[in-house]
Order: sequence, then structure tokens, then C-alpha cells
Amino acid sequence: MVVEKYIKELKENNDIKSMKVLVREYDKQINFYKSNKILEGKRSRYVFNLLLICISIFLLFFGQVSIFIKLFYSMPLFIVSIIALILDLKVREDKFSNRKLLYKSAIYFFVLIFLMSFTIIYIFQIILFRNWKDIDYIKSIILLISFLIPIIIATVYDSPKRFLKEFANTNRKYRG
Repeated sequence: MVVEKYIKELKENNDIKSMKVLVREYDKQINFYKSNKILEGKRSRYVFNLLLICISIFLLFFGQVSIFIKLFYSMPLFIVSIIALILDLKVREDKFSNRKLLYKSAIYFFVLIFLMSFTIIYIFQIILFRNWKDIDYIKSIILLISFLIPIIIATVYDSPKRFLKEFANTNRKYRG
């Protein structure tokens, strides 16, 4: 929306220099998507997602805690792994042309990494603290979430402001 407004303004002013700079920046973005090896890896993300699905199923049989705690730790990882796998398949079908799917896939990949950290913490808790009761696991996850939520909120709240501020600064530079 901001970019569309900027492009309309450039068209009205016939500012050819700024248009060339804008086109160069878009070319850089397109080249990034074309040359990104992580996105174009044939099987790496599939194997990663399938491995996480297997790990989440294995967690249901691992440890001597109640099934509620096991489901609490393993089901989000299982669900997000399946969604990320489906999104990866759709992105590859479209040959990375659908930008919304690409962004969704990237977001789910980061959510997957976030959930993986909880799963790793759960595995360490089972190995190191075998005498823990169910309430101890719940206290642990509440403590982790209470520390992470303010960080996530601050990041989500601050990122758009930083982007708009940076865009305004680059906008001034391009105008000369």
C-alpha cells in the first residue's frame, strides 16, 4: 500500500531516477528469490517436516508423564509440521510465484522452529528431571511462555514502525 502510493507519486512527478532505483531494488528482490537455495532445496524441507512429525509421534510414547502433558507438548508440533509440509507442497506447485503462499510458508517455518525449541526443552526435562510431576511441567511451560510473549509482542509491535521509518529515510534519499 505504501509502495503503491510511492509509485503513483513517482509517475505523477515523472521522476525517472527514482523509478530506476525502485526497479533495481525489485530486481534484487527477484534475484534473491531465484537464487535462494533454502527455498529451492528439493527434499530438505520435506525431510525436516517428516522428521518433526515422527518426533512428535515418538513424544507420545516417551517419558512417564500423563498423556495430557505429552499431547500438550507434541500436538502443536505435529499440527504445524503437517501445515508447513502442505504449504511447502503448494509453494513448489506454484514454482514460488505466489508470494502470499511463500510468506505463509516462511512464517510456518519460523513457528515450527519456535515449537521445536519447546519440544527440545521437554525432552531435556524428561531426561534431566525424571522425578517431576505433571504440575512441574505445566509450571515450566507457563514460565517459558510468560518470558517469550513480551518479546514476541515487542517484536511484532516494533517491526512495522522500523520498516516505515526505514522506508521514509530511503524515500528521502531517492528523491535527491
